[in-house]
Amino acid sequence: FPSENLKRSPQGRKLKEATKTSTTDPAEEEDYGHEAKGNDQVFPCLKEGWTRSFQQFSSLEKHLVFGTCTKTIERETLLDKVKVKYAARLEEGSSAVPTIPLPPETCPHSTGYVTPPEGFALKQVKKAYRFNEKQREYPTARFTIGQESGKKVDAEMVATEMRRAKGSNGEHLFSVSEFLKTQQVASFFSRMAAKVKQQTAPCTQAVTEQDLVATEEEFNLSNAKESIFDQLNVTHPIHYQQFNICSMVENNTLKNLKLAILKLLCES
Repeated sequence: FPSENLKRSPQGRKLKEATKTSTTDPAEEEDYGHEAKGNDQVFPCLKEGWTRSFQQFSSLEKHLVFGTCTKTIERETLLDKVKVKYAARLEEGSSAVPTIPLPPETCPHSTGYVTPPEGFALKQVKKAYRFNEKQREYPTARFTIGQESGKKVDAEMVATEMRRAKGSNGEHLFSVSEFLKTQQVASFFSRMAAKVKQQTAPCTQAVTEQDLVATEEEFNLSNAKESIFDQLNVTHPIHYQQFNICSMVENNTLKNLKLAILKLLCES
């Protein structure tokens, strides 16, 4: 048949018109399926950069054949933002130093930096404190009693008892400003012990056999005395705070104590 005698069918014209309409009018894309959103995005558009998706595969086919799609920017995730900012920081280089603004209450000056006073890092030198006569006599008496009794006196106990120590007249020995700390009493005892050790240093003379025998006899006699005292339950010298009762009885000075002190002595 000659081509001039051929006639176009009305169905073909309708299909062509429908194709033109579907490609030119985006509003008519609803005829071949609704766009899926959220978790219903099962069949996404296969073209790069296009973000439309559909619930049914037939709707996707119609969209690929007849539909049009506009490119939109995809949602930027938090990880993508971090990567972009990190790359920008690397491109800035090491010369860019971030500055953290300080709150106004922490920076009194406009610069935010307070200049420390001169010598703030130097170690402060403590001034030497000299004991007065009473402050030397009391710990000396307690140290001597400890040496004679063989019982080491505790510095903390001496510093505590010093606050309520009384003299022979029954009045307090020390005022509040004259109280000594435990460290001060311990340092005083250390100096006293070093002085005693220096005075009793052994001589450099040769030791004979007679000296060894005499030393052994003296040691045995001392042990015998201690065992007897332990059996009698008597500890000498008897002392009360800074008073050596045995020495006062021997020197006949016990009568100088006031009645209040003698009462406290008997109660203790």
